[in-house]
Amino acid sequence: MYEALSNLLFDPTTLEITAILDFDWSHIGSHADEFLRSFTPFGKLCGPSPSRSNTPHGISSLEVGKGEDAQIWDEELRRAGAERPSTIDGIEGLSGLKWLSEKLCPWMLSNEVVVGSKSDEALGKERGVVEGELVWFLENKGF
Repeated sequence: MYEALSNLLFDPTTLEITAILDFDWSHIGSHADEFLRSFTPFGKLCGPSPSRSNTPHGISSLEVGKGEDAQIWDEELRRAGAERPSTIDGIEGLSGLKWLSEKLCPWMLSNEVVVGSKSDEALGKERGVVEGELVWFLENKGF
């Protein structure tokens, strides 16, 4: 079997695809995780940001410049009758926790390949940005 097809299951009679098996980034999570992890081309569909309001609200609190694409995506999900960030109970808390976990151990400051490719000055700038965002988040949570 071709390597590119190794994650597909086929019906042996019809040769139709019956399943796509994808274990990349596999984990036990909530049904909101797809929105929290996989929609970065839309500027992340939910999560707090110092450039937006201090409370995440799914689609309504998108990053500046990404709103139109996400509004179209949201409308298509609505039309299909699918869940979307603005309709998932508790998305504000889930997205806040996801955002906080990413800031406590940011990939660009913990991945050895990325860290090894940056100057001390660039890493210092990255740390300063993350620190500022963490302070902003905690202040908005009353700390």
